[in-house]
Amino acid sequence: SSISSIRQRKTIHLKLLSLVTFLILSRNVYTNCSHKSNYGIALLLSSSATCYSLPAKLR
Repeated sequence: SSISSIRQRKTIHLKLLSLVTFLILSRNVYTNCSHKSNYGIALLLSSSATCYSLPAKLR
């Protein structure tokens, strides 16, 4: 049970890390591409997809 709890904690940590990374990226994208809204949205979607697929691969 201890191994599974460690693994669960690691997964939670990775999710938090990816969320923080996503928020930083989204803020950067928003400030850099606010004048190019379509490009900004596309970049935001791709970055969020990358952030959420990374923890899934590591699981």
